Amino acid sequence: MQRIQQYGPASEKLSHLQLELLEGEPGVSRAEVEAESQRGPLPAPARSQPKRNGRPHPGRQPLPTDLKRVEKVIACTPEQCTCPACGKPTTVIGYDESEQLDVEPARYFVLVTRREKRACPSWD
Repeated sequence: MQRIQQYGPASEKLSHLQLELLEGEPGVSRAEVEAESQRGPLPAPARSQPKRNGRPHPGRQPLPTDLKRVEKVIACTPEQCTCPACGKPTTVIGYDESEQLDVEPARYFVLVTRREKRACPSWD
């Protein structure tokens, strides 16, 4: 009843979550509440198109190989470069790699980020 008194009869059409958001906003007017209640439901997010065998696509397609690659290696912190159990220095055993399409004005390239993964050589 308090919400109806505050926002008018149109607030009955809004969902509970929408009303909670409106209560959190300090400057919400009755006109805004009325406009929100007249709006229809939001469209459902688009799903990926299934492949020929009926299964959806498993993830992103790889970026084109002809784009220039710019590598940025993120080194481990000094604490991660020593084994916490024995104190010996660790060695690089590989990298976690991610690619993202990046752009400079009028030039596209792929930024490859390589983050070191380390392990102690004395622990087999």
